[in-house]
Amino acid sequence: MSMKNNCISIVIRNLITGIIIIAIAMIFIISIKESGSSKNYLIDEQFSDINSIVIDSVDASIIILQSDVNNVSIKSTIDNKAIGIVKQPFVEVKNNILYYDQGYAIGVNTHSNGSIIIQVPNDKILDYDITTGSGDVEIDVFSANNILINATIGDKIVSTNANNIVIESVSGDIKFIGSGENILIDTIQSDAIIVVNKGTKQINFESISGGTSIYAKDVGGYNMVHESASGTKDDYAEFTQAGLEKLVVNAKTVSGYVEISELLIDNKIVDLMSKYNKEDN
Repeated sequence: MSMKNNCISIVIRNLITGIIIIAIAMIFIISIKESGSSKNYLIDEQFSDINSIVIDSVDASIIILQSDVNNVSIKSTIDNKAIGIVKQPFVEVKNNILYYDQGYAIGVNTHSNGSIIIQVPNDKILDYDITTGSGDVEIDVFSANNILINATIGDKIVSTNANNIVIESVSGDIKFIGSGENILIDTIQSDAIIVVNKGTKQINFESISGGTSIYAKDVGGYNMVHESASGTKDDYAEFTQAGLEKLVVNAKTVSGYVEISELLIDNKIVDLMSKYNKEDN
């Protein structure tokens, strides 16, 4: 009886082993098919009648800029790799919204390389909604409706004139230059440099340990309230130029700093941005 049981156990064990081997082989075959030497991951397409761009990325570097193009163009060289299951990036358009999804990699030795570059016609004013786990985000467009960036790790550089701008971050420097009726920066430990001009009405900055330096040009003055975790509240108000609207700044931090000053010389913008770029290097 025991011999019979042993035989059954051996058969079952061999069967399970065989199933595991087949499963591993299937995963390996799928991985090769998805991320093999063929360049099926490359995207180079153009789209007309786009009102909004939505990007869902894992760790890609993202660049969006305006240039002398006729249609919205997207070039992606992101190649997801893994010993396991891989889905390469894809792009689609629904209701005049351009969607880009980086895909995913599940298994062993998961990684990706490449970048995403989107060019927008000079006369296009769009909405931008960008989500990424890690990877730098750079947006350089003259005008935009609304910009939402949710980037956990990586630098965020935005140059634009928009209605509403929201940047959510855990770490990585934040740099904004331009104007926005309402600007919200919510971060854990990112430092932010914000250079704004006429047309910016309100800046909200919330941080745990990150700080911000705000430089304003062509505003009528400042009304700033800075609340800290200790319960202290600092009020700062200054009138600078008649006939111009005041800039309202609301800041909440645990240990981060907040400073604001008037930008008197245009060239100082270049100096400021160069300074921070050098610090990054």
